[in-house]
Amino acid sequence: MANPNVFNNEHNKESDLIDEKLLESFLEKAEKEISQIEMQEFVNGVSSEELEEKGFIGSKDIKKYEPHSNSVTELGIEFEENVEYTDKKGNDISEIKLESVLYLPDVKAGNKIAKRNLSSDIKKTSSQITNLVHNETYNEKSNIDIRMEDGVVFFVSKVNGKVILFNGVPYIIPSDKDGYCIVKVSSDNMRVTVDMYPSMGNGKELTFEEVMRELKRLGVSKGILRSDIYDYIEKVQTTGAVLNDLLIAEGKNARDGQDADIEYFFQKEKIEDDFSILPDGRIDYRKKTNISIVKKGDLLARIGTPQTGEDGFNVLGQTIIAREGGVPVLIAGENVSTSKDEKEYFAECDGQVSSNGKVLNVFRHYYVDGDVDYRTGNIDFNGNVTIKGSVLEGFEVEASGDIIIMKSIESAKVTAGRDLKVLGGIIGRNGNKIVSCGRDLTTSHLQNAQIEVQRDIFIGNSCIQSTVYCNGKMYLQKQNGVVIGGVVNALCGIEAKTIGNVIGTKTEIVVGNDFLMQKTTMEIRKTLKIYKDNLQKIDTVLSPIMKHIQNRIPISMEKKNRLMMIVGRRKQIKKNMEIMNWKLKDIEERVHADITAVVKVSDTMFPDVTVRINDRVKVITEPCHHITVYYNKLNQELDIGPF
Repeated sequence: MANPNVFNNEHNKESDLIDEKLLESFLEKAEKEISQIEMQEFVNGVSSEELEEKGFIGSKDIKKYEPHSNSVTELGIEFEENVEYTDKKGNDISEIKLESVLYLPDVKAGNKIAKRNLSSDIKKTSSQITNLVHNETYNEKSNIDIRMEDGVVFFVSKVNGKVILFNGVPYIIPSDKDGYCIVKVSSDNMRVTVDMYPSMGNGKELTFEEVMRELKRLGVSKGILRSDIYDYIEKVQTTGAVLNDLLIAEGKNARDGQDADIEYFFQKEKIEDDFSILPDGRIDYRKKTNISIVKKGDLLARIGTPQTGEDGFNVLGQTIIAREGGVPVLIAGENVSTSKDEKEYFAECDGQVSSNGKVLNVFRHYYVDGDVDYRTGNIDFNGNVTIKGSVLEGFEVEASGDIIIMKSIESAKVTAGRDLKVLGGIIGRNGNKIVSCGRDLTTSHLQNAQIEVQRDIFIGNSCIQSTVYCNGKMYLQKQNGVVIGGVVNALCGIEAKTIGNVIGTKTEIVVGNDFLMQKTTMEIRKTLKIYKDNLQKIDTVLSPIMKHIQNRIPISMEKKNRLMMIVGRRKQIKKNMEIMNWKLKDIEERVHADITAVVKVSDTMFPDVTVRINDRVKVITEPCHHITVYYNKLNQELDIGPF
């Protein structure tokens, strides 16, 4: 007869072997999924290292609307039907300013504004009302009498004013308010500004003496603009408007001694358009371009003699010592040498001279004697590039320095690390070739182009049906200077002769918005989507493993370590998602740049032009001439003013 214990032992060994193989297959599947996820993160540029470098995670840096409620308060207080009020919350009633509730109608002194009917919970109610009656702070600040009439508790206004419900209890904000001012001294003690507030109701008007007393209290003794203060007070009294940030005292900056001049012996200014427009409208490119090319041994710069300066003062009467003129720093950079006294700088090779801040360089120049086409192939050069002809469709040019193109860009991708100069135009066809540069772009015209520029854009003739992103300002003040169709995003504003046309081509102008910040939010959202999908993949392969362990199946130390690696990877993804969500929220609150950007049109802005500044929109419905479209901080809308 067989021993049953032997059978059971054999059965248990077989079962353990099956469980071990099953667990191994689960772990291999999980490890394979983790490996694929890590490869996906690397390919998409969303690994932890890359995200930390971008500031999406880690320590790098990259209002809640409370709905108005008209419900009965916790004390059961009901407002009279003819009383309009607003619900406010805070730590102190003094935080609520009259200006914030001016839209509410006044209630008169002696008017009943609210009541509380006593009911079966009279003991509780009486206790609560009694607490209010005997609350010295409430009696002092509420401007309300509490009265009892026929079993009803009435709240009666002591003064003329606005009714609010503050932390569940009625208050009156008095309508009679004295005029006052808030004086602010700049952090450098060089400017003093004032906010002036008019009197309201029967309040006393602001006086010159009050402003002077406040200046004296703050220690302001010099540079006071007395006549301006009188004018501002008269204006606030006659108009009844709040006047903000008015300059009433100003110091005088020290005039520092002039540093020694640096005399340059090459063309430092921006290269001007070096082509002519023929009578039939065609462009003549036969002129030679004005490029700063030097020869070996050429004198590049010479440092002169410094001059003395003049002291200044701040508004507190303190003297500001002028800095004596010094000798400027000019560093001999790449391919540049100096004389023995280090006052003269010479080129060590032929090339293009560049003055970038305090460094003088001579870059060996890449020159294309014709078009960028199948003969040259794509260009990727660490320096400056000059192209005598055009960049033809489908080709790419990338340079770490400046790019100068004598003719045109024809539906090609061109990327300049610094300035991009196109003497002809930039023409797009299929919409997927982006032309970009790290500083300024200068060109004759844009047509169906996709443009990204880190600083300013200078266009001689026209911008037609193009999509433009500019983190500086866009200028179209030469030749026709017209924008027709497409979307122009210019962070610091746009100046053009004409925007739109007589046939009403839809044109959109967006200023004051940082497109780089917007692109960052899109990149973070894309990364979050990838991480969310990866988390789901890990959870899918982890689920059977955890179920296996919960059934108390034994697991070796080696497999436990592998499992902990997978769980740790999941925790890291969760942590990265939390950080990115927090930073996304922070960035979205800063998408609208805090700058003053306007749209200036020296000739005509036509109908069907849409102007967006920050979060405000204005659609032009009739021709406007010589105008400036700007954001009015007083009414928080877009207004049209003179050019």
